[in-house]
Parts: sequence; structure tokens; C-alpha cells
Amino acid sequence: MERHAEVARQRTPRLGGRVVAVFRAEAGQESWTASAGPGEQVREFEGWDPRVRTLLGQAGQVFRHGLYTRAPLTRWNVGRVTLLGDSAHAMVPFQAQGAARAILDAVVLGDALAAVSPAEVPEALHRYVARRIGSTTRVRAGSTRAGEDYHLPDGPEADARNSRLVSYGAENRIGPHAAVWAADILAEEAPS
Repeated sequence: MERHAEVARQRTPRLGGRVVAVFRAEAGQESWTASAGPGEQVREFEGWDPRVRTLLGQAGQVFRHGLYTRAPLTRWNVGRVTLLGDSAHAMVPFQAQGAARAILDAVVLGDALAAVSPAEVPEALHRYVARRIGSTTRVRAGSTRAGEDYHLPDGPEADARNSRLVSYGAENRIGPHAAVWAADILAEEAPS
């Protein structure tokens, strides 16, 4: 079974100073509140570095959270109601763009609704979606590809990925996905 652990230090006291994410290739129960069994997280990493097992053993309450890729929505709005952020285009976290995309949606939505009459709202919402759906769909697909790339099993493909990332890091001070930060979203027009 494919698995690995990632550790990120957090300054959020209610999280105990750490967040540990354990990834497994098999699908689990879709829930935000499903608990893992006592010691399950340690047993899953039998034979791993003792530091990983010690860290996992220090976890208090452990939850099971799945990461799911959904089919993109083809429609974000109906009449005077629209979606933005994860409700419109949920994405896996491998480019750290979920919240950023929601903020960009809000900026473009505000711009689209500026100075429109109530009767013009439905058309303004169509313009908002037209301006956002293309770039958001590309970032969403890139995040899915990055997740697949980051979770390759050991072997030639993982070695090639590692070489690409090392080479990119040697030439650039920021990560390979930074191009998504360069767009001027208010200057972007909907495709014709």
C-alpha cells in the first residue's frame, strides 16, 4: 500500500502546534468527522523512521479526511445566484491555490457587479463566470497533476520528477507553479 507522511508546523495553538497529514492511495469514508481507531496512525507506519512514528504517536484525536477530485462544474450560476471558491471549483491542495482562487473570484465578482442595476445582475454573473472559469479550470487541473506527480511511488518516474524539481529550484527562487500568481485578473477578459 502506498503511503507517506507530511509534517507542517503551525502556529495555531488549537492544533497543538502541528498538522500531520497521512496520505494513502485507497479511498476512505467521505467525512470531516470520521475518527481513526486508537493507535491506527502508528500501526500504518510500522517499520518507518522512529521520528515519524513518535510524532504520529503524539497525536491526540485523529480524524480521517479524504482528498477527492470532482468533475468540474460546467455552470456556476442560475439567475441571480452564483457560486465562488470551493463551491464552484473545489481543488486538491497541491498548489495551495484553493483560498487564493476564492479571493480572486470575489474580486472579479465585485468588479462584474459594480454599477449594475438589479435587472442586469444575471448577465453580470455570466460575465463573472466567463472571466473566471478558464483560468480556474487550468489551475484546478494543474493542482490535480501536481498531486499525482508529488505522490509517485519510488522508481524512475519519481527520480525524473525529483531531478526536474531540483533543476527548477536551482534556476528559480520560487516554485514551478508560481505562474498562477502573475495574472492581472481584472485585466483578463472572457474568451471570445
